[in-house]
Amino acid sequence: MKHTQSALVRILDEHQPVISNLLRGHISQMSIEKLLIYADRLGLALDIHKSRGRRRAA
Repeated sequence: MKHTQSALVRILDEHQPVISNLLRGHISQMSIEKLLIYADRLGLALDIHKSRGRRRAA
């Protein structure tokens, strides 16, 4: 599914510079919550799994 930047502005209810950064992969300044909202608005299904981290030696 490909959308134009102007369509994404409407769908995601964001300003064009934010959409431009998103499309270029510049997401380090975006919160996980915001990315999940975008995924929901785009109708994407997500599976989130957390693996156990390694235990650190004391």
